This record gives sequence, C-alpha cells and structure tokens, in this order.
Amino acid sequence: MPLQRTASRPGFTVIELMVVILILVVLASLVLSTLGKVNVFVDEVRTTSEIQQLAQACEQFKLRFGRYPPSRIMLVENPNNAPVNNPLYQYSRSYLTSLFSGMNPDLFADVNGGGINTPGLEWHDWNGNGTVDGPFVLEGHQCLVYFLGGPRLVGWSTNRQNPTLPVTPGATRDGPYYEFDAGRVPMNGQGMPQGFLDHYGTPYAYFLARDASTNNYFNDCPQLINQMANQAQGGVGNIPYQPYFQSISGAAPNFVIRYHRPDKFQIVSAGRDRVFGLGGHYLPSQPQNSPFASGPPLGLSPTDPRYDLNGDSIVDDWDNITNFTGGRLVAE
Repeated sequence: MPLQRTASRPGFTVIELMVVILILVVLASLVLSTLGKVNVFVDEVRTTSEIQQLAQACEQFKLRFGRYPPSRIMLVENPNNAPVNNPLYQYSRSYLTSLFSGMNPDLFADVNGGGINTPGLEWHDWNGNGTVDGPFVLEGHQCLVYFLGGPRLVGWSTNRQNPTLPVTPGATRDGPYYEFDAGRVPMNGQGMPQGFLDHYGTPYAYFLARDASTNNYFNDCPQLINQMANQAQGGVGNIPYQPYFQSISGAAPNFVIRYHRPDKFQIVSAGRDRVFGLGGHYLPSQPQNSPFASGPPLGLSPTDPRYDLNGDSIVDDWDNITNFTGGRLVAE
C-alpha cells in the first residue's frame, strides 16, 4: 500500500511578516496615543477640580474673616523696624487688623530687655520659627497657601490678639481652610511657602480684585513674574504675567478695564506646558483669537512659534486652566 504524503503548509513570507509587524506597530501607537490623551484629560480634570476646591476654600475664608486672602502682603515681626511710610506696609497693617479683629499689630517685647521668651506669644511669629526676623513680602501664589493654610499649614490660633500663636494638638483653631499636601508646598529658607504646585509642577497663580467698585486687580496684586517657571520651560521669559480681562476702553492713563471675576479673584494653573504666558485680554466667545498681547511682547520675535500672528495671541496662555473658565482657556 503506497504511503500518502501530506502537503506541508509553507511559512509566512517576508512580506506577510512585515505586514503583520506594521499592523502591530500601528495598533500599539493608537493605544499609546489614546492612553496619552487619557492622561492629559485626567490631569486637566484633576487640576480644574483642584482650582474649584481652592476657590471654595477662599469663599469659606471670606465667610469667616470677611475678606478674601490678599494677593500681596508685608508681614512684620518687629514693628520697631517697620517701613512705616511704605504703602504696602500701610495696606498690610490695615488688612491684617481688619482680618483678625482685636489683633495688636504692635505686639512686641523688648529684645534687649530679655522680654522675648515664648515664640509667637510676645510677637507675631509669622513664619513660626521662634525667631524675630522678617519682614516678609508674600506674593499672590504664596498668599493663597499662607492664608488658607495658616502658619505651618495647621490653621490660625483663635487668640484674637495674636493669631500666629502655635496651635497645640486638640486646641480650637481657625482652619486650615484647605488641606494642602505638604509635599506640594515648597518652603523657602525663611519657612514661608513658595506656592502650591499644580499637577504639572508649577505654583498656582492667584490674583485678588481689591476693590470691586473700581474693578481693580493691580494695587495689591503685582504681576506674577514668568521667570518663576517660563525661562526654564522656554516660555516668554522675564515678562510680567497679569490677570485676565474682558475689555478695555478709554485712553491712557484713564483706561477702563473690565476683568474676569471683577469682584473676586483669579486662580490660574500654567497648564501642561508649565508656562503662564502673558495674561491680559481673554474673550470667552472667541478664545483662540483673544488678543492676549497687542503684537509680539518684548523679547519675543514675530516669527516665534508661540506667537500666533492670525489671532494676535501668545499660545503659551492657551492651556492655562482658571477658575473662571472651568478648564483650559482654549480647548484642544
């Protein structure tokens, strides 16, 4: 009986193998791209939610103290060395005595007489280090953390004469009005917060509208300097970043500016690129064409890819996330 031979199936050809590999590569790239977009979306959602929580904390702070956290303040521990003619000091003194009803701004014991023995008891120990030092000037991104969290991020003492008294475990305290993750609050050498890092690693910017009647965002709210983040990230550089406004009319020096959140505050994340941009004019109805800057700013060439000639805007601002947009300034 003759043996039957089974025909063997030939293997994949080189072309077939290449096609299979190509298909797998395309599928892998699609999956990775999708995962990347998901991660970007998740970070934006987390940041938007966190800004909303910070905004709510500011509202709770105002309910308790009658004012929002400032966006610039001078904290003096030794009033004998206070710059009494400095407008910021004068404003700060007025703000703090209004915030903490009953506070004695001149609380201080004579160092030379050996009167200072208890840190925070005989003077306002604003940085909580047990040493008379300062003065300290805090900008908006620092004030947001310091006032919502209190000294050492554990809230404020209920002692009205001196709210900087150490808060002992179990004692009644005011706040904190936001539970900051200490790992995201870098401190300087003087024990003062350097802001609250967003989920991208850049401090949130905070601007306060000081006077709703004049729509004023500038007197106690100096422009946040982009050098904090932009130079390291290839941003616009050492150019001021200012609050966002809806419209501007009139002529210099009597411009009439209508800001977003004209009677409250602005909280801004620099977004995924970690660059704030310039701030300024933002139109919700035409976000991509908002003239964030009227022409290329100092140090930025008209051919720079971050400058959008058609929209006359700085694309560094586009991925910023704010408390008045509920997400990015310009959607992707």
